[in-house]
Amino acid sequence: GTIVRIAGRNFPEDGFFCYFGPLKAPALLQSSSLASCTSPTNLSPGRVSLSVGFNEWQSVSSPVSFDYVVMPRVLSIEPSAG
Repeated sequence: GTIVRIAGRNFPEDGFFCYFGPLKAPALLQSSSLASCTSPTNLSPGRVSLSVGFNEWQSVSSPVSFDYVVMPRVLSIEPSAG
């Protein structure tokens, strides 16, 4: 996954997490205004909403989104020398 940094205010010390679309990811709190989450890797390519939660029943939506993309793959190279 990708490490995403989240800036805000009044982040609680316990129970803080991120939602990437429908999937929940734990947050690493660095201060009351900065945290990071690692995006889950099992979503299909496309844009998902990114929100944060403070316990099992409270979340805060934001106008922020996160784009999942398909990484390019090299299958062959020709010529192999030169």
